[in-house]
This record gives sequence, structure tokens and C-alpha cells, in this order.
Amino acid sequence: MIRDELKKFFTIAPDSQRAVVGLWLADSASIAQSIEKDFLTRYKAEPDEKQAEEIRERLKSTSVYFRCDDTGGFQMLTIAGDSMGVSAGALKFEKSSGKIENFTAVLKGKNQEKNVHIRIDKAKNIFEYFEGHTIIIAHRETMQGDALTEKYFKQINQSTGLIQY
Repeated sequence: MIRDELKKFFTIAPDSQRAVVGLWLADSASIAQSIEKDFLTRYKAEPDEKQAEEIRERLKSTSVYFRCDDTGGFQMLTIAGDSMGVSAGALKFEKSSGKIENFTAVLKGKNQEKNVHIRIDKAKNIFEYFEGHTIIIAHRETMQGDALTEKYFKQINQSTGLIQY
């Protein structure tokens, strides 16, 4: 069940006609910098919550993927240890200026909607995600979909011990 969903998410080929199409992996430094700036600098943990240092440590194993398909579908998958979160929306083409393409989307997650902006630098093959003051830089994922599926499937199984996934 989860293996099948992971495989669907990770199996997508780039499209030579549309630069945005494909699977993009966020730079870990970009993720950490955004969370530090937007959240951790003013974070005060309650007694039953993780301390800022624990969150920083968990960020080291956090991966964020952006998936854009050829019909305009847009998904963001965040994996942190044994936890996953998915937000989805539809890309709307805004404008193009030579090597730069711009898109907007409304990402719908578990309990919220976010207005985001995507910019693709076709010359540098860079994906930029803007959400308010948050900026995350991503590059094309080079690992094959089957390998990614197995990597994260094993990670979930090992942490939960539930083989039925």
C-alpha cells in the first residue's frame, strides 16, 4: 500500500518540452536555513515538546521532494525519519522570460492551504519554491524511482516495525 504510493510519487520522468516536469529534491541546507529563519529563531518549546536542538538534529535527516507532472499536478512530500507529509495542488503558468519560467499554486495539506510561487531556471536546471518569506532551492533528483521507493519504504518499516505497509 505505502510502497505503491511511494512508487507512484517517485516514478516520473523529466519532459524535454516542459522544464518544470519531473522530480526535484530540495537542498538540505536550504531546508534547514528556511526552518531556522522562519520557525526556530523564535521557538519556545513547551515541556512536552521537542527542544530546538532536537528539531535541528531531526532536520539533518529530512528530505523534501517536489513532483510536477505533465498535467500541471504539483505535490510536495516531506520525509523526516518515519514521518511523512504530502501537500498537493495544481500549477498555473504565470510567465516566461527566456530561461526563467514562473508558476503559482495553492498547496493543500492536512489542515491548511498555502499560496506558493515556483520559479524554474532552465539554464541552471534549478527549481525555486517560494512560500511567504520561505525560499527552498531544489535540483533534479538523480536517483531512480525504484531505488527511492525502496529507500523510504525500508525507513518506514524499520521505524514502525509494521510489515503490512
